[in-house]
Amino acid sequence: QSGNGNDAVQAVNNNQPTICSNLSIVYENGKPAVEYNGTNNYLELNSISSTTVSCFSVALGDSTNDPLIYRGTTNTNDWEWLLELNKGANDARLRRWDNGGSGTNTSFTYSAGNQGIFSVFIDTTEASVYTDGSLAATGNAVTIRDAGRPLFLGFYFDGSNPVYLDGKQQEIIIYASDQSDNRT
Repeated sequence: QSGNGNDAVQAVNNNQPTICSNLSIVYENGKPAVEYNGTNNYLELNSISSTTVSCFSVALGDSTNDPLIYRGTTNTNDWEWLLELNKGANDARLRRWDNGGSGTNTSFTYSAGNQGIFSVFIDTTEASVYTDGSLAATGNAVTIRDAGRPLFLGFYFDGSNPVYLDGKQQEIIIYASDQSDNRT
């Protein structure tokens, strides 16, 4: 919970990620975490009405394609961007997409299966990703078509099927402004 009403929510009980299992808090590296099951768990945030977005997440992915943060829709191939960990390829991708199938992937190496600090900065001129405080990748601008679209944690829709995070997230911070000077 953000404390200012911008909370991530999941109204369907069976789709809620786990924060407590068998009366014990879920941990990663000794710190509380939100655990996603890779099957149907995700959280949704209200829209951020800005063309500039900064996201920080401490996360760990456990499967081949693990979506961390996604901005788009839940049932069409009409999305704007996605930060995805890819354990199978030992890399991660910042994917930018436009309706109609044109997209750009910016891949970068990260230590798959290990917890990392991911920072994403997106505006109308550039997109960049930092891992553990170091620049990992930059790419072309993202086309922000509808600033009213929601953000999702642990989910994206690939045009045919939903894809869910199998892993854990901690310390998720999202700003509707440029926070690139605060990446470490």
